[in-house]
Amino acid sequence: MKNTLKKILAFVLAAMTLLSLAACANISDPEETTLPSASQAQTTPAIEETTSDPSEVFELPTETQEYAGKLVILNSSGISFDGLDDASADALDQAIFRRNAIMSEKYGVEVSEIVAKSSKAATTAENEIQSGDPSFDVASLNYTNATKLARQGLWYDLASIDNISLEKSWWDQSANLNYRFGDHLYYTYSNMETSHFDHVRCFYFNHSIMAANNLSVDELYQKAIDGKWTLEEMYNYAKDVYKDDGNGVADEHDIYPVVGVPSTTYSALCSGADASYIKIDPKTSLPYAYFTTEGFIDAYNLILDTMSGENFFYTGCSKNTEATEMFVNGHGLFLMTTISNSGSMRTGMKDDFGFLPLPKRGLDQEHYTCNAPNPYSIAVPYCVSDPERIGFILEAMSYYSTDTVRTTYFEIRLYGQTSRDALSWQTLDLIYSNIAYSIPVESSVGYSSKINDMMVEGSRDISHYIQSVKTSIEKDIENYINGVK
Repeated sequence: MKNTLKKILAFVLAAMTLLSLAACANISDPEETTLPSASQAQTTPAIEETTSDPSEVFELPTETQEYAGKLVILNSSGISFDGLDDASADALDQAIFRRNAIMSEKYGVEVSEIVAKSSKAATTAENEIQSGDPSFDVASLNYTNATKLARQGLWYDLASIDNISLEKSWWDQSANLNYRFGDHLYYTYSNMETSHFDHVRCFYFNHSIMAANNLSVDELYQKAIDGKWTLEEMYNYAKDVYKDDGNGVADEHDIYPVVGVPSTTYSALCSGADASYIKIDPKTSLPYAYFTTEGFIDAYNLILDTMSGENFFYTGCSKNTEATEMFVNGHGLFLMTTISNSGSMRTGMKDDFGFLPLPKRGLDQEHYTCNAPNPYSIAVPYCVSDPERIGFILEAMSYYSTDTVRTTYFEIRLYGQTSRDALSWQTLDLIYSNIAYSIPVESSVGYSSKINDMMVEGSRDISHYIQSVKTSIEKDIENYINGVK
């Protein structure tokens, strides 16, 4: 993933360089030059050289008719797998069409889709698979529904399908880790679709509010790029930002350090602090309850310590649209929401804004972690007649999507529709390179909602709650593992 992002960044920067050179060629006085300021110089990230990794070589034939025919996708993601060959179509639809044209030309594969509402997709898939003759070869379901069907044994183990090389960069390695059950992987993500990118959470920050408080935008970017964007840094930047509108009442008309829907913001901060409620044990590749550990309790209390200052976090937004509107209208320095919101924010917001990953717990945390709740996964019915063929097509589609679908998506997000400045390219690189996914363990105790509610209430009684549910959650996880195997 890192190398692909660097190549995309290099491509975009190279394009901008050419545009800059073209502009310079039209300057009337060629002897008059202006050196950039230090701040301006910092806004252009260095283009890193990348070398070919032998393990990333596409190992399938570049052309063959052995697997020709239709590939039908049951699609509930809302993102088309058909694409459009039309000048009026958006760039992503055109890229999807180009990817499909490559599959047709090289392999005789015709990609088509059956569109299903997300609310009905799981039932549709379940009924058809259990009939033994589904109308589709691949399903795109949100991971909650994908997990439900995995527990019923309805998906093929992707790790056992010939022609799929899950270790390659065109497959999502974070999903491969978080969704693996021992040696088995029943659903995952790849470059052939982009919902997992749109679902990822991050922090936005308002450049104008930074300037009004004599805070350096470049310095903040650099801290994030250097791996020093932590909960403590977020507090230090934002602690003095609150400004009353003059009525003496703390309400939605004031300017706050942080705005966001409280429950999702706290949940995201836990993820960013490497304190996801459920984690995968690297030794067994099986889930365990991290929220029952001392490490989680420490992160929980640190987040409350950071966010509970007077008028630091505006908690009056019950909907994401409300929090986003406050940010767009200049009432919050920081906003936690998903990347997918940025398109509408860019058109509706007069102030410049930037992107940051979710803050780390502290400097000793090795990587940023940005969770993506409930995106749409790729799964194959267990009863497909020719899994080797499906494996070949998925591998090829994922590979050829890298320089079509994925590249176009990143150009839109990094350059065409969303990015407001050059350093956002680098922080978006950090966000997309550190996506994490929740482990959808079903539980009778409703631990995630309860913990979210406790954080919103500012409750410090987390240790008592953990002790009250520890036995139950451990049993739930055991049943979950056994149910999926």
